[in-house]
Amino acid sequence: MNTSQTDAFYTNMVLLVWTAMLALLLSQSYLTNALSSPTPSSIRIRICNGSSCESKCRGAFNPLKTLEQLRREHGDGDSNGDGDDHAISDIEFEETYCMNQCKRGPNARIIDTSDDDCDSLLIFEDPLHMNDTEQKRKSFQGLTNENRVKFVWGLARGVLDAKDEDILSSFKDTGASASKLSDIMPQKKS
Repeated sequence: MNTSQTDAFYTNMVLLVWTAMLALLLSQSYLTNALSSPTPSSIRIRICNGSSCESKCRGAFNPLKTLEQLRREHGDGDSNGDGDDHAISDIEFEETYCMNQCKRGPNARIIDTSDDDCDSLLIFEDPLHMNDTEQKRKSFQGLTNENRVKFVWGLARGVLDAKDEDILSSFKDTGASASKLSDIMPQKKS
């Protein structure tokens, strides 16, 4: 090899090493970001049961009762036997009298309750999961039938199970505290 070929060889080797190092750093950065946003370990689904919202449901349909039925049907614990699922008991239900979104009710919110200090609202950025209006208002709207309630239930379970890539890539913790909403909550019994 002559001098110019040797120089070209070493230049190519240096570029190759730098490219490999950059790829390694980027992959570690990606992993760090993925691990720094853990999935919730417990979730609360808040359902509006105000008279205006309930009047939009046909017959005796009640979203809260449907969620409770889904929990009974799916049991408590490991759904597929791999020892990796969160228990259904990690999903709580909470009733509110009004979310101030009556025209589009009944409404529901999914709240990350993992942090004892702050309950944080979750939204889903994929328009197949949550449309723009729902994202802005941080609530699912139009829970007037069993299929829509099952859809919200499935999203909540998907976030907890941390297995469905479509759900995991779509959900976002807004950092907005659920306690700072204008939802009208029942009085706590003393």
